[in-house]
Formats: sequence, structure tokens, C-alpha cells
Amino acid sequence: MKILFLDFDGVLHPAGAGSIKFSQLPLLEDFLRELVVQDVRIVVSSM
Repeated sequence: MKILFLDFDGVLHPAGAGSIKFSQLPLLEDFLRELVVQDVRIVVSSM
């Protein structure tokens, strides 16, 4: 089993004036769709 740790703040919506929340979400979605390894658990750690 593999574990993928994610922190959304600053990753999916980078800090900065005028940043759109989750602006980088399509990159994560593409990555997860192309993931070939089957036994992956995702842990979300975000504040």
C-alpha cells in the first residue's frame, strides 16, 4: 500500500492577491486519473 499526503492550502490554491481557490485542482485530477498504482490511500491535511 502507498500513501499520498495532500495539503491543499498553498498547493491547490497558491497564496497571493487575487488567487482563485483550487485553481490547480485540474492538475491533481489529471494525476489521479493517470495513476497506475492501484493500492494508494490519500490523506488530506489542510487547515
